[in-house]
Amino acid sequence: MSSTQRISTADAARIYRIPARTIRRWHSEGRLTATRDGKRLLWSCAELDQLADLRGASRLPRTP
Repeated sequence: MSSTQRISTADAARIYRIPARTIRRWHSEGRLTATRDGKRLLWSCAELDQLADLRGASRLPRTP
């Protein structure tokens, strides 16, 4: 995927095998930025790639 490509929450959850709830939580914690397309939030594939790599098989550390 292109580093500038943006995808929906449902697509991100399916592609990265991360629950949609986790993606939205990462956004509320400031780990992900989103762009609005009407009512939908679109996520950066580059940011998701980084967080998915960091996440691996374990959970990410909590943010303060």
